[in-house]
Amino acid sequence: MSRVNWRLSVKQKPRTIPAIEPNAGTRKALEKRLKSLSRRLINEAALEILGELIDRGVLANDAALSKAEIAKTLREQRKLLPSALAALSAQHMSVDMAERIARLLVKAGVEAKKISEWFVRTCALEVSARQQSALHDAGISTEFLREKYSVPIIRRRYLTPHAAKAIPKKIEEFTGLITKMAAGDLERVQSVIASGLSEGMSYRELESTLAASQGFSAARAARVALDQSVKVSQAIQRENAKALGITEAIWVHVPGQYSSRPTHIAMNGKRFELSAGLWDEDVGIMVVPGQLPYCRCSLRTVLPPELLK
Repeated sequence: MSRVNWRLSVKQKPRTIPAIEPNAGTRKALEKRLKSLSRRLINEAALEILGELIDRGVLANDAALSKAEIAKTLREQRKLLPSALAALSAQHMSVDMAERIARLLVKAGVEAKKISEWFVRTCALEVSARQQSALHDAGISTEFLREKYSVPIIRRRYLTPHAAKAIPKKIEEFTGLITKMAAGDLERVQSVIASGLSEGMSYRELESTLAASQGFSAARAARVALDQSVKVSQAIQRENAKALGITEAIWVHVPGQYSSRPTHIAMNGKRFELSAGLWDEDVGIMVVPGQLPYCRCSLRTVLPPELLK
C-alpha cells in the first residue's frame, strides 16, 4: 500500500468542541435558594400551628403573646412549643392543619416557579454563551452563529429557536419537582408534630426530629441543584447543536461523587446521535448525558466538515 493510500485509509479523528460543564456559581445559588425555601416553609408551618393554638385559646394565659410577638424569632416559638403541643391532640392537629398546609403548599408553588424561571433561563444563557464561544473558536463563522442564535432573551443575549422552545417545559418540570420537595417538607413537619403529640414525645425529642428533617432537606437541595444543573445544561446544549445542523456527539463520562455507573464508564469516548443517545443496559433504554438521576456525564459535539468551511 502506498503512503498516500495508507493515509487515506486511516479514519480521521472527528473535530469537536470541549465539553461544557454547568456554572458552579449558579448551581450554588440554586442550592441556596432551595434551602431557603425549605427553611421558610418549615418555620411558617410551625407559626401556623402556634397561630391555631392561640386562636383556640390554648395560649391565652401563656405570657399573653400575640402572633406578631411569636413570629419574632424561631427561638421564641420553641419556648412555647412544649406546653402548646401537649394541649392539642394529634387528631385535631391532622384535621385542623389541612387547610393551612394546603395554603402553604400553594404559596410554595408560586415560589417554586420563580426559582425555576430564574434558574432555567440563567443556566440556558450561560451554557449557550460558552457553547457559542467554543463553536466560534473551532472555526464556525460569526455570521452563521448570529443567524442561528436568533432569539433574544435579555440584554442582547441570544438562544437558538430550538433551545428557546425547550425552556418552558424545563421550567414546568423543575417547578413540579420543587413543589414536590416542599410538600415533603410540610408533610414531615405535620407528621413529626402529630406523632409527638400522640406518642408523648418530649420537646427535646421533637426539636431533634425537626432539626433532622431540616438537615435532610438541605442535603436534598444540594443533590437536586447538582442534578438539575447538569440536566438543563445538557438539554440546552443538545438543542442548540441541533439548530446548527450538528447531529452527533461524543460521550464524556464524569465520575460521581461516590460512585459511577459502569455502563456510563463504558460509554466514555463513544460517538452517538444527539436525537437517540446510547443504549444503557442497566436501565434498558437509550440515554443521553445527564438524563438519568444524578448522572453528571457530558458531551463533546462533533462538528460537521461543512460548518468549518
